[in-house]
Amino acid sequence: MTIWHNQRYKDDNTPIFSFSDRVRLGDGVFDTMLAIDGEIIHPMRHFKKLLRSARIMGIDVSHDIEDMIEAAKNLLNENHLKNGRVIINVLVSRGPAEHGLAIPSPADVQIAMRAFAAPNPMPAPKKLVFARSVRRNEGSPLSQIKNFNYGDNILALAEAKDKGADEALMLNNKGNVACATSANIAIVHHGRFYTPPLSDGCQGGVTRELFMERFDVTEKSLSEDDVQNAYALYLLNSIRGAVKIETLEGRKFPSEDLEIYKDFHLT
Repeated sequence: MTIWHNQRYKDDNTPIFSFSDRVRLGDGVFDTMLAIDGEIIHPMRHFKKLLRSARIMGIDVSHDIEDMIEAAKNLLNENHLKNGRVIINVLVSRGPAEHGLAIPSPADVQIAMRAFAAPNPMPAPKKLVFARSVRRNEGSPLSQIKNFNYGDNILALAEAKDKGADEALMLNNKGNVACATSANIAIVHHGRFYTPPLSDGCQGGVTRELFMERFDVTEKSLSEDDVQNAYALYLLNSIRGAVKIETLEGRKFPSEDLEIYKDFHLT
């Protein structure tokens, strides 16, 4: 496999982050996007989101978005990934620094990309539970971006697996439902779509953004009861699209006429 690192293509076995890199502190951001038959889905939206996340972290990314999109396209060619569904990961680290938390100046920002074939068929979560071991910190700006520290999400998913579920819904410190471990959420209730606001600690995902643009959606803080009593629950992310959930805490969701087409996000 070939990866892209700071404008160069390298073998994926080539080390790109030194031990002194601030990845060890979670000092970076990432994004994940989908390509189908050689075409990257909404690349401009994804790279703009990546740069917004970097700005929130105070990381100055000097690369032009168009250049990064072109690099991602070339990466597909380098790896002969022109057919089928492909996942592209993009990482931005603040770079190496001395010991401690102080931000280095100037920073030697590191940007890397890899591309690989998506599993076929793509596994989709069906059974969900509420995570009880961790909470989303809606008061932190990091709750709204994909930064390198995903420890809470990892623990929440592990808890779900231990309970025999596929995924977990994460509550914030106020007890409202924020998101799943790797997706935004939407519910259907009395013929309307609802999704939590960003201020409740969820990310402004690209698929959520498309969902808000294309459907009549109300942003509303959702309690556990709101989600438990919904007619339908969907997970929204850029790789799987809209995934309709079968059960939450063992309760089956009733059938609902108001549907989100699974691949609505591809166009």
